[in-house]
Amino acid sequence: ILYSPDFHLHQISTQDYIDLLRKNLSIEGKLEINFKGITASSSCIMIQGFPQQNILNELRNQLRTLFKTSSLRQTIEERYFLQTAHVTVVRFRKAFTAREEFLKLLEDYKDYDFGTMTVNEIELVYHDWYVREKIVKSLCRFKV
Repeated sequence: ILYSPDFHLHQISTQDYIDLLRKNLSIEGKLEINFKGITASSSCIMIQGFPQQNILNELRNQLRTLFKTSSLRQTIEERYFLQTAHVTVVRFRKAFTAREEFLKLLEDYKDYDFGTMTVNEIELVYHDWYVREKIVKSLCRFKV
């Protein structure tokens, strides 16, 4: 559930969201994501994730359908269509001084294979796009 300046969590019943997902989400199979290579921007570093099966896309499609056919407020793909996976590992608070050395380090990990993980649970959260600690609130966890 996405935070915005004109929307706050107390305006909705989070239990309605939890109930909808508990009653309707169906995840079959093993959700594995291989993490290989990095992507860097001026604000963060992300490790690129590559789902090993189509389960993540199936899950996203279930969520799209569930929320679009419900009366619950939803912001799925408000910014862009989700079709990838990643882990943000660094957020920059200010510009760094050893720029060249840092860029060299990033280049060394451009195609590095960080390994594969099995996702055991997913989490419904209230958050903003920057996942700021003061805003993020965990609402419910679901076993995969």
